[in-house]
Amino acid sequence: MNYFIVPVNDGVLDIDYLYLQEGVQNSETECYVKLKSGAYVRESWQSITEEQFNIIKENLLNLPE
Repeated sequence: MNYFIVPVNDGVLDIDYLYLQEGVQNSETECYVKLKSGAYVRESWQSITEEQFNIIKENLLNLPE
């Protein structure tokens, strides 16, 4: 799988949604995504590791109430 931080432009991810497997939006301007194979990587994306993706996901899922 491919993991990236991608921009959010006017509420829309800068990706081809066909390839989106999982996404975690941590701000109004960016989203951490896990993409299916075959996605065209855009220059605006920042590559991250699976570990970085999972850390952000766990942090957001375990926010204090």
